[in-house]
Amino acid sequence: MNNKKRVLFIITRLTIGGAAAYLIQTAKYLEEHGYECHIMTGSIEEHDLEMIKFHQDYTIKPLYLKELQRAINPWRDLLAILKLRKIIKELQPDIVHTHTSKAGMIGRITAWLCRVPRIYHTYHGLVFQGHFGKTLSKVSVFIERLMAIISTKVISISPILTQELLRLRVCKAEKIIDIPLGFDLIMPAEPKSLRQLYQIPDDKIIVAAIGRFAKVKNHELFIDIAERVCQRSKGIQFLMIGDGERREELQELINKRNLQADIIITGFFNDLYNYYPEVDINLLTSLNEGTPVTIIESFFFNILVLSSAVGGVPDMIRDGYNGFLFDLSDTEGYVNRILDFAQNREKYQQILSNGQRVFQEKYTLNVASEKLIKLFESVK
Repeated sequence: MNNKKRVLFIITRLTIGGAAAYLIQTAKYLEEHGYECHIMTGSIEEHDLEMIKFHQDYTIKPLYLKELQRAINPWRDLLAILKLRKIIKELQPDIVHTHTSKAGMIGRITAWLCRVPRIYHTYHGLVFQGHFGKTLSKVSVFIERLMAIISTKVISISPILTQELLRLRVCKAEKIIDIPLGFDLIMPAEPKSLRQLYQIPDDKIIVAAIGRFAKVKNHELFIDIAERVCQRSKGIQFLMIGDGERREELQELINKRNLQADIIITGFFNDLYNYYPEVDINLLTSLNEGTPVTIIESFFFNILVLSSAVGGVPDMIRDGYNGFLFDLSDTEGYVNRILDFAQNREKYQQILSNGQRVFQEKYTLNVASEKLIKLFESVK
């Protein structure tokens, strides 16, 4: 007889990104600590790469629900609910735990209809800002209020996100649990070389933007910063590590400004951790963020973080302590900080050490997963 608690995780897309990476590692941790875990995910879009390909040691095969897609389509969404209802009836999970907004709606409605004992949803960002227009944002908030009613608890990954949920009256404070993201990271035994791959001299600083190429990431500002820096110094190389629907558009902008040698688009690496040790600065210019995984990774890999002060980022970075925060209008502030780092690297060692300390205290897989287990084991 199997007495393990059965958990069904549901995520809209199991693709490159923080939510998927966190979910895969969390499910594996729970399996190793007495739970039976299943992951349900939707269809993969043209520019996406499945996270499962990047976790070769992962043993849980995802279940696919092709009708679960980001775009709003009432007929397809109804089909998703009907098909998911059948799956839940077969699996009989003790817990349904949803991630990302569309999966959160479809998954929680279906779990409630199936009378699943415990229903949780994790918010991975300030989903009502930077993604939708004013009218759609109001509709989204209304839907989230309804979904909160049928949720056992909702999980916030940062205090700032919690305050946003309360401000929008999504639910009351007693229904929100703060659990930051956590990851199991290790230094590569045989790191690979960005310098060799792109013929970057050893004395050049490497500044990278890491992640998908989407409007909200505001790569135009990254390119503006790179252009100004390279006008004043030839000792800095900029890399855009990622891919997405805007790749051609961004490459055209780089070409138009004759920055092809200064800014290289590398695409995604399926073994990115092997390349991290050569990155000096992680440069984030986003219009909005939740808890960027690249910041957590930068803390671990001893990379200086320069980020726009948006979303949940100020919860992660104390300006001048474990990184630096900037207003989106402060292009020159970014530029001056990069140039100063290039000339005075030794004075940033304490900041880098502080970042590693923050990672160990807040963002390890063990810390985050034990908090989740405590929630799953608590009395309702």
